Amino acid sequence: MKTISTALLDDLAVGDYVILHVGYALVKVDEDEALRTLELLRAAGVQP
Repeated sequence: MKTISTALLDDLAVGDYVILHVGYALVKVDEDEALRTLELLRAAGVQP
C-alpha cells in the first residue's frame, strides 16, 4: 500500500479511481476509463 495526497481533489471516496503523479492524485476517472487504462497497461507488459 502507498500513501498519496488527495489535497488537490474534492469529493473523493474509498474505491474511486484517480490518476496519480509523484504521490498526488491529480484527476478522478470513472470506472470504465480506469479499467480500460489498466488493460492497456497490462497489454503493454506493465504490471500496475
